Amino acid sequence: MNNIKIFRVFGVLTLISLYFLILVGGIVRATGSGMGCPDWPKCFGHYIPPSDITEVTFKENHYYSKKVFIIHQEKLYFSKLAFTSKDVFDPQDWIVFEDHNYIEFNPLHTWIEAFNRYIGVFVGLFVLGLFVYSYLLYKRHHGIDTTYDYQSIMRYSLVALVFVVIQGIIGKYLVQSNLKLKMLTVHMLFSYTVLFTVIYVLYNTAKSFLEIKFDKSIFNLLVFVIVLTGVQTVLGTQVTANVEELLKQNVERAYLVRNFNIWFYIHRSFSIVLLLSNTYLIYKVFKIESNRHVRLVALLCLLVVIAEALVGMTLNYLNYPKIAQPLHLLLGTVIAGGQIYLYIIYQKQKQRVIV
Repeated sequence: MNNIKIFRVFGVLTLISLYFLILVGGIVRATGSGMGCPDWPKCFGHYIPPSDITEVTFKENHYYSKKVFIIHQEKLYFSKLAFTSKDVFDPQDWIVFEDHNYIEFNPLHTWIEAFNRYIGVFVGLFVLGLFVYSYLLYKRHHGIDTTYDYQSIMRYSLVALVFVVIQGIIGKYLVQSNLKLKMLTVHMLFSYTVLFTVIYVLYNTAKSFLEIKFDKSIFNLLVFVIVLTGVQTVLGTQVTANVEELLKQNVERAYLVRNFNIWFYIHRSFSIVLLLSNTYLIYKVFKIESNRHVRLVALLCLLVVIAEALVGMTLNYLNYPKIAQPLHLLLGTVIAGGQIYLYIIYQKQKQRVIV
């Protein structure tokens, strides 16, 4: 196995880890665990999150590290410095945390959000490793081996790393904003940029079997379908925002659908348009394109669209079960990733035709 093949395997693992992070992020939203850790990047000032209310309650004659959080008299405090507490709570030892007004401890939510952050760090290390490996490949092969564009591989691996860092910063401000819906939407949509960049990196490692005959009708239809998917994604964020607003108003899941606003019905109806357009796309691909890899990706996109519609029906008719929400988000992201992958293939071939 040569270096580029190892890099490709590493890239696929990075892509899988990104999809897993998106799934975990969906679980965080579905369970309402986003504020399980009130601070960032630690959780109540700890790398290992607390599991019991006593761990975030003031203790007499107890040693506290610097910036450890407690909940006291319905306020969130963190320690100024490392110290041992006295027999009574002394405000001089503590600072009131004022970044937001969320004051609650739920061990399940805390651990779900902490796990989400652990996976985020894990993904960040994967993307960092991808860039380091791409740099080593560039230093070794650039100007010698022209089979692959090692410069593009390195450049876009770096872009993916920068996007991951930005995503982490957005996560910090997301917590500080007490999960404002606009920030949640930005956080989710920005994850697509990381995903698409890694997909582009992988494309540059697999050119040998992606040579196709460019067909303008397929390309235009593909662009149209991608636009429809983007519209459906934005509509989905509006539905998710509506769900979270209703849950904050203590509306039970059994009554969510009957209380939805107009965005839900637009999103539901638009899924039919998305299904029909993807079906027509697969018809065109199988009629014109002979490349088995392209055919397989197009077919998988259609199958995932069908699965996405079935999960959507589950949400609609089975009282919006928590388990279906993150799955719905994950499948939508898989669809977008597959379509972008096809777009990259056809766009690159289009450029060769023009040249």
